[in-house]
Amino acid sequence: MLDERAHRMGPTADGRWLVLEHGAIRIGPDHVTQYAVVDTETGTSTNIELRDAWPLEFVAVSPGGKRLYVMDRDVTGRAEAGHPLGIRVYDIGARTLRATVVPGTELSDVQPSPLRSRAVLSPDGRWLFTLQTSAGKTPFIMALDTIGENAERIVFPSDQKSTSDRSMVWSLVMTRDGATLYAVNAAVGLINEIDARAMSVRRTGHVPLSRTTAAPF
Repeated sequence: MLDERAHRMGPTADGRWLVLEHGAIRIGPDHVTQYAVVDTETGTSTNIELRDAWPLEFVAVSPGGKRLYVMDRDVTGRAEAGHPLGIRVYDIGARTLRATVVPGTELSDVQPSPLRSRAVLSPDGRWLFTLQTSAGKTPFIMALDTIGENAERIVFPSDQKSTSDRSMVWSLVMTRDGATLYAVNAAVGLINEIDARAMSVRRTGHVPLSRTTAAPF
C-alpha cells in the first residue's frame, strides 16, 4: 500500500492516467518498487508491486494506461551481472514485467555519470523525449514510442561531445504542435532545433553567454 512518501509521476498528455511511485526498498535479495496507476476519469486505481534484483524507476505510462515503462536505477550492478540494460515494459493487464528491453533503448555499456533531462511528451502522448548525456559521450535524445514499444535516438553533432560539467547541462522544450523540439545548453551557448517527426537535428545555433552562464562552476 502506498503511503505519504509516494511520488506523483506523469500524468499522460490527456491527463487521464496518473502514476504514483514509492521508491524501491530492499526485502531479502530483491528490491521492491510499488506503483499505483490512477484512472482520473473513473477514480479507480491499479496497485502494482514489482520485485527485481535491482531497484526500478518509472519512465512512462502508455496513453491507454495499459503499459508501464520502467528502467533500472542500478545500471552498474545489472551490467556486471550480465543482464540487459535499457527500458522494460510492465504489462498491467497481464501483470508481467518483461525481461527483454524495449528495442532502441539498449545500453551497450555503463555510461559514466549519466544525466537525463526532464521528459517531454508529444501532444498525443505517444512519444516521450528525454535528452541524455554523460562525460565523454555525444548527447542524444531518446524518443520512446509508448504505443509501438520501441525507441529511436536523435544523436547530436559529434562536436557537441560532453567534455565538461557545463557541456552536460541541457534543457528540452517542444512547440505546441509537437513538430519541433529545442535542446538548449545555456552554459555553453548551444541550441539545437530538432524535427520531432523526422527524428533528426534540423539545425544548430549559438546563443550569447551571459557572465553568469559563462562563469565556471
